[in-house]
Amino acid sequence: MPSLSELEDSKELSDFLIENLKIEPTWKNVIFKYQENENKFSETLTGFLNNPKITKNLVKDSIPADKELLSFRRDFLLNNKILDELYISYLKTVPLPFKGLSFESLSFKKVEALVNELKLSFNQENYNKLRSSFSPIHLIFIILNISEFFKIYSEIVLSESDLAEILGNSMLTDSHKIKLIEKFEADNAISGQKALSLIGKMALKHKELKLSDSNISSILLKSALKTNEKIELFMNNLTSFDKEFITSFLSSLGGDYKQLNEKGPMPYFKNTALLLSFFQYLKQEGKISKIKEKKDHIQVTTFRK
Repeated sequence: MPSLSELEDSKELSDFLIENLKIEPTWKNVIFKYQENENKFSETLTGFLNNPKITKNLVKDSIPADKELLSFRRDFLLNNKILDELYISYLKTVPLPFKGLSFESLSFKKVEALVNELKLSFNQENYNKLRSSFSPIHLIFIILNISEFFKIYSEIVLSESDLAEILGNSMLTDSHKIKLIEKFEADNAISGQKALSLIGKMALKHKELKLSDSNISSILLKSALKTNEKIELFMNNLTSFDKEFITSFLSSLGGDYKQLNEKGPMPYFKNTALLLSFFQYLKQEGKISKIKEKKDHIQVTTFRK
């Protein structure tokens, strides 16, 4: 039968038709049955929606975007009895995102799908609910709505571990990562190795990234960057450091670099343009005595007294 609305005494007969899949699977019929049941999804109607064959037909069309059907769309999205895998398919038919939706009782997969399919507007209320009950979905929520996120950045709670996870996600462009880093580090001292390492990588790749002296120092002393990467970052930010920091930096590099803080050692290093520039700077600052290039190596002489 094409339409339930054509039935004269529809209630019991419509239940029978739906249970036995004798009604055409259209949103018009689903909405009619929902409204017939005092704007609620009955077990019968939900069972109808949980039939994969029905789903295959319903997803061919979108749910009408009429304002008077707002309660239907909301209740449909909040129907946790719809099977997760079918719910995800149905989301593509929902025409508009929701600013406010009490999704706390939905399954994790359903909420994840709401975010991935952009059915939740980005605002502080939705973000806080995701962060408190559905972590780490709140991070994908940011990434997929990055422009809206920056508009209300001051209202959003973002931890350093959140920052690290976002920076490590390839879905976000470097330009957005740079903007996020600059906003976050303007008000926060960053201490975790993961965040420091990711920020350090970005600073090496994009010299336009502006970091505070304290955070640059932390990257050089605490991050997991390779030795040559740390030295390159150091050379890119020479005005940020004093002689006392140079001592700490050499100690943190360890090995032969640490020996440069002592009296007498004359260690050898691989001859590269970067290291040659680095040692020339150390000599200029009175940290080492001499530099000698020997084929593939550089010999550095420290002061004896």
